[in-house]
Amino acid sequence: TICWTVQVMAALSQRIRTTFQDQFIIFALLPAFIGIITVITCYFLTVIEFEHIPSWFALPEISMLGAKEPEHSIYQIGVSITFITVILFYISFTYFLKRIHSAQSLYISKFILKLSVLTLACGLLLQAWVSLSSSRLKHLLDEPPMDVQSIFHRIFALILFVSALVHQM
Repeated sequence: TICWTVQVMAALSQRIRTTFQDQFIIFALLPAFIGIITVITCYFLTVIEFEHIPSWFALPEISMLGAKEPEHSIYQIGVSITFITVILFYISFTYFLKRIHSAQSLYISKFILKLSVLTLACGLLLQAWVSLSSSRLKHLLDEPPMDVQSIFHRIFALILFVSALVHQM
């Protein structure tokens, strides 16, 4: 009976690990999926539907896609939902790291990985809430001086991209 109990426990442990890995994959892909849908929707509204950006400007910055209404609200909602999914990923990522690396040998690298995900999430959310000023779209040819809102937006976007870069290292 002891042998049978060990076999059942091993099978159950493997099943739990497999189930959790499936959830981890979902939480890892969900932010990208929602983010891509948000960008494509905002691009369609900004460039094609409302022509807030001239058609000759084929690949605008992502920040320009959320500068005017109605795409501004969609941008903020989509990126806020993406933020929530990044936090879900962070929680599952932390748990997943504990499961695969129970030893403390990689403590610093785990800390940097977790910190970069949190920093990325904060940069993501803040750059959505403090969006690029709509006045930045008025003069695509003659660049108007940068306003405070746009400066903060670009700082938060920089935090987002630098933390993503650190996470990949």
